[in-house]
Amino acid sequence: MDQPSEGASRMKAALARHPKWKMWALAVALAAAFFVLFILLLVRAVSTEVVPSEAEAGQASRVGIEAGVGEGAGAGPAQAGGEAAEGAGILGGATVPSGESAPGASGEEVPEGGAPVPETPSQENAFMAAKLHIAEMPFSHAGLVAQLESEGFSHEDAVYAVDKLNADWGAKAAEMAAQYVDTMEFTRADLIDQLMYEGFTGPQAEAAATAVGL
Repeated sequence: MDQPSEGASRMKAALARHPKWKMWALAVALAAAFFVLFILLLVRAVSTEVVPSEAEAGQASRVGIEAGVGEGAGAGPAQAGGEAAEGAGILGGATVPSGESAPGASGEEVPEGGAPVPETPSQENAFMAAKLHIAEMPFSHAGLVAQLESEGFSHEDAVYAVDKLNADWGAKAAEMAAQYVDTMEFTRADLIDQLMYEGFTGPQAEAAATAVGL
């Protein structure tokens, strides 16, 4: 019993020599308490800002739905009117603007989808032959088609190739007329008949005869 009493007295004597330990202990305890309180307040504030209440979330959803319905109702008639106007233009025979060419105008075959059909090897060969012939001498449209057919091309490929040339057939008629009058004498009527025999149309032949002075 004497030893514990002696140890306790020694501890009291040590604490008496250092009186500031109580202040430090109190300060540490208060700091810890304030820190814990601060953390709790911070967590509560963050959770309040991030997670809205069920009532606010429901109200926001309801406002968004009502706004979408109102917007759709306002845009519906205008959109329907635009579609109706577009359909009326197509059904009413609306023409292609002057700056644009109609599909298939260049001689290429256009399917229902709108994209041009790729050229077949036989069509390409027919077109190359047509270019060579028209460069060597003047041909009419019908005369050049007949020439390609005589070389073994199908009628379809020959017509495709000659259409793709997009030549000025009236000018070709005038060229042929000039060649005829340079080699032999023709009356106007005979020259027109000869040009029509070569496959030119009546108006083309008459214009060509006039161009060479007959």
